[in-house]
Amino acid sequence: MASTPSIAEDEVRRGVVEIVGEKNVVPAPEGAAWAVDGRVPKAVALPKGTKDVSALLAFANKNGLSVVPRGSGTKMELGGPPKRADVVLSLLHLNRVTEYEPADLVVTAEAGLKLADLQETLAKKGQWLPLDPPYRDATTLGGMVSSNSSGPLRYRFGPCRDWLLGVKVVTASGEVVRFGGKVVKNVAAYDMKKLFVGSLGSIGVLVELTFKLYPLPPAEQTFAALFDKVKDVAGFVTRVISSDLQPYAVEALNPEACGIVAANAQLPTPGRSYAVVLSFGDVEESVRKQFSAAQELGRSAGAVEWVVPDGRDGNAIWNSIRDLPRLTHQMNPGTLACKAVVPVSRSLDCCEALEQLGAKRGMACAFSSHAGNGVVSCYLSPSGGPGDAEFSAGAIREAREVALGMGGTLVIERAPSELKEKVDVWGPTGSDFQLMRALKERLDPRGVLSPGRFIGGI
Repeated sequence: MASTPSIAEDEVRRGVVEIVGEKNVVPAPEGAAWAVDGRVPKAVALPKGTKDVSALLAFANKNGLSVVPRGSGTKMELGGPPKRADVVLSLLHLNRVTEYEPADLVVTAEAGLKLADLQETLAKKGQWLPLDPPYRDATTLGGMVSSNSSGPLRYRFGPCRDWLLGVKVVTASGEVVRFGGKVVKNVAAYDMKKLFVGSLGSIGVLVELTFKLYPLPPAEQTFAALFDKVKDVAGFVTRVISSDLQPYAVEALNPEACGIVAANAQLPTPGRSYAVVLSFGDVEESVRKQFSAAQELGRSAGAVEWVVPDGRDGNAIWNSIRDLPRLTHQMNPGTLACKAVVPVSRSLDCCEALEQLGAKRGMACAFSSHAGNGVVSCYLSPSGGPGDAEFSAGAIREAREVALGMGGTLVIERAPSELKEKVDVWGPTGSDFQLMRALKERLDPRGVLSPGRFIGGI
């Protein structure tokens, strides 16, 4: 992908200011705070609308500049180090709900709107978007979709791509295009909109998204069962997912994660216990029956204790589970965050193997698994702090071999920049990589958007 030599920093800033205005450009001394894996941008722009985004990208494309889109910044450590980061394009000022039809269960909003703010608007009509990614109170809609971020609700409701009806995108050349539609039954020959899910802004900048919605449940209840051993956790999870129960979430935690969640939720620490946390939502009678059935399954699986939090404590538990990426980082800034995806039947095997890997290497290991989906989030912390990059690289390589050996994959979601230079954060490319590379070459032939951050370094 060819690009012309980048222009000087002062020229970049002048060009960006002409497009979005001085007040919407971050002062130069503050640019370091917006660095992407150590790459400090020449300018940080906060455009007010799609027209400005289009003009900025056209300017960058013409002058051979690279552009890295950004929301609230909660997932900026995901992806490879960018080859260049001349302009960081923040979408935080694109934060409006542009169309909402409660009767149709459909909403359209700008990419910089925070998910929490959208949920607050929808709740007034008894509706919600059933997605709960990490950093739920801070993440933006565009950031959630661009990073393909999901949380425990994925068990019942699936990932964000299942709720996305349409997108408005600005391409690297500045062209504004739409994919998908605003009706649930919209069908296209090829579902182009889903290619933008998880693409980290490498093939286009999301500026507007349309989602289908779901009614808020009349009643909710959280149930947690504690176990002494991973194999008992696996037995309970198997019973749950093969039963008639319809939980919203099935989350398995090891003792390290269990202690962090309990402390943050200001609940009694459960000791060195593994836990399976279930969430139920439905009419009150259904929730009550499912809760009772879950207790019976827990007994038959050998649960040593049941935690039955009230509504407030239940919310605190789920918020803490979703917040494990932040909490583990606060406890140890050198913590490596990884996500493995393996067959559902191997999810607890993967958890156990990663826990053993951490113990062997002297690293604290916290894991939280969407046990009914085969998704395992693992947090490995060197005991002495950030630690040596080569040592950490070895741990990641070994963890990836664990996932690959179980027919899965492992992605690094957070790691120091120097570690990313030693280990590919994405791992081996899949069968769809050639399609994404061809699409990148078609939509961004000059390599303007997030160069190097996506799979295969594209």
